[in-house]
Amino acid sequence: METIKTLCPYCGVGCGLEVVPDKKQSWKVRGDRNHPSSQGMVCIKGATVAESIRSDRLLYPMMRDTLDQPFRRASWDEALDAIVNRIQTIRSTTGPDALCVYGSGQFVTEDYYVAQKLMKGCLGTNNFDANSRLCMSSAVSGYVQSFGSDGPPCCYDDLELTDCAFIVGSNTAECHPIVFNRLAKYHKKNPNVKMIVVDPRRTPTAEAADLHLAIKPGTDIDLFNGIAYLLLRKRAIDPEFIQDCTENFSAFAEVISSYTPDFVASRCGISVSDLETAARYWEQSQRVLSLWSMGINQSSEGTAKVRSLINLHLMTGQIGKP
Repeated sequence: METIKTLCPYCGVGCGLEVVPDKKQSWKVRGDRNHPSSQGMVCIKGATVAESIRSDRLLYPMMRDTLDQPFRRASWDEALDAIVNRIQTIRSTTGPDALCVYGSGQFVTEDYYVAQKLMKGCLGTNNFDANSRLCMSSAVSGYVQSFGSDGPPCCYDDLELTDCAFIVGSNTAECHPIVFNRLAKYHKKNPNVKMIVVDPRRTPTAEAADLHLAIKPGTDIDLFNGIAYLLLRKRAIDPEFIQDCTENFSAFAEVISSYTPDFVASRCGISVSDLETAARYWEQSQRVLSLWSMGINQSSEGTAKVRSLINLHLMTGQIGKP
């Protein structure tokens, strides 16, 4: 039977799926082994995605003219004409800025492109936004301030290239299980690879780590600067990279000079020994991969936390290394 290749619409990892009709007029879902991000793996959300196309789902447009009327079936032409007429009426009476679109984090690049062409190029309004920008706005700001560009300097392939995964404020095992499964398999096969999880909670992700730093909420920057203090004290930095690719390192060094191990351990609620272990893992690694989620991005100090974490990579020259 025909196999339909598609993408999982849920968490945003973009896992590849294969959907196959079975003899009972329903659908079976399996992972696409040729897909580059998921490599054939699928979590429970992806495995049950076909439940949304059961026979009782909405199959055609439904319309009503007022809120107190019942919905009636409409043709696609009628529904699209109603939408177009409404948009034209609003634009001509109130102006284009009375229109807006709020997109989904599950949009692909082509979806965003067409939607923005419609709103900005055709209708003449800048009112287009999406969850994928808002939830990452602090990271975007941190990237721009640090790199001059908002593109994250890593990709899925780095999961199997790192020698130290530094996961901050993310229960990846449950929130992005396919990404975590790739990292966990690689971690298990390579005993020299370290995994550090920074999270006040004892999550399944933390349980898989070599080192769990259960810091007090809101002390991320203290932790990052404390690790930077120890790396600088041990001269575990890349002077040539710092000279060629960074600015104002002396000012940064002055800031972190006050983040002594005793001070940071007290602020974060962890032991000096665990702080020193984290710094040692960074020192011994050539390809640290930092991963974080909403624990940083949606913080009131999200941009500062991102920049502080990036500074750790910059001082050790671990930005964009293959």
